[in-house]
Amino acid sequence: MNSNNIGPITEGKEGAFVKTKKVLTGFGQKIKPNITDFDVATLDEIIEVKAAFSSVKEDQFTKLLDHTAPNFCNPTQKKVILYVEKPLIETTDAQIRIIERIKSQGVTFVNSLEELEKILK
Repeated sequence: MNSNNIGPITEGKEGAFVKTKKVLTGFGQKIKPNITDFDVATLDEIIEVKAAFSSVKEDQFTKLLDHTAPNFCNPTQKKVILYVEKPLIETTDAQIRIIERIKSQGVTFVNSLEELEKILK
């Protein structure tokens, strides 16, 4: 597997999984001009997909959560979920703090398809 393709591959796997649970309303959807993209979206959720935690950026959720932010992209206030595929086995204190700050913004963090399935019900 080419490391340049890991993001789209992970999004595809996760999108296929979500599709077995709910109707997809968006997949790999670009919000132009270069505002953001929706990795996977349903009627109720916007799911940001990351292959590994190292790809997570804390500030990327502002456009989905803060209605006063420039380029706000979630007018129907869908639930925002961060899915990280690679298990966080030995989580560092710094990672825990980042996860807590992301959660405090209103993002639901999941680290397995089993956790995601529970959230999607």
